[in-house]
Amino acid sequence: MSPSVKSEPRPVVFEFRDYKAYLRAWIEARPQGGRGEKSRMAERARCHLAYISQVLTGHSNFSLEQAEALNGLLEHGEEEANHFILLVEFARAGTHSLRKHFEKRIAQILNQRLQLKNRFTDKKSLTPEKQSEYYSHWAYCAIHMAVLNPRLRTPGAIARYLDLGLQQTIRVLEFLTSVGLVRSESGEFLPGDTRIHLEHDSPMISKHHTNWRIQAVRSLERETPHELHYSGVISVALDDLPKVREAMVRALENVRGLVKESKDEAVYCYNLDLFGLGRE
Repeated sequence: MSPSVKSEPRPVVFEFRDYKAYLRAWIEARPQGGRGEKSRMAERARCHLAYISQVLTGHSNFSLEQAEALNGLLEHGEEEANHFILLVEFARAGTHSLRKHFEKRIAQILNQRLQLKNRFTDKKSLTPEKQSEYYSHWAYCAIHMAVLNPRLRTPGAIARYLDLGLQQTIRVLEFLTSVGLVRSESGEFLPGDTRIHLEHDSPMISKHHTNWRIQAVRSLERETPHELHYSGVISVALDDLPKVREAMVRALENVRGLVKESKDEAVYCYNLDLFGLGRE
């Protein structure tokens, strides 16, 4: 996988009261000024290209079915999708009282999001339940690390880089955001303030190791000059085993020191194993 995937910033739907203004901003933020995006919208919404222009610059509105179909193109998570449809409902409302109803709902959602944002700023560690979800699949940790790279801060860029489904990527990003490991800002996902550390005796440690050993096995199917795979079976004196282990620990410490000062350009995994093959 190439580390040269370019992130595509996108506007935040919650920052708009007019879904048409949001769509225009979304198009402008796309590569090449959004060239070809209106055609993609027309394909998703199953309408003529001319109708897209009528909606964006005129008095026409998308139907709720068309709005729902566009959610996939816009890379919306569940909350974003619901809010986008709500904005369309607000624009389509035919009476003053109905517009007031939707306007009130929009205000309530934005207020709730503000309260959650303020609450999560104080969150510094994960509960056991949240840790269990985080370590349930390798994608959580991989995406958590991916957002360190400035070029990997949108769902589309991350999904392409890690070869994940877009909806799966969005779900993981929503979880990481909800627990403070990632934060959303100006349409991009950035590293959060919450920290996560797995103790050696944690009940999740086995799952964590298994996740990445499986990925290590899968990586054997490709060969790149940046990767290294080594397996060695040795015969060693029991008195020397602590020395072997200490050498491996020092190697890990050297890697951690090197990575700490390194630029965030690519996501890699390293595993180091030392274990017995028989009964002692």
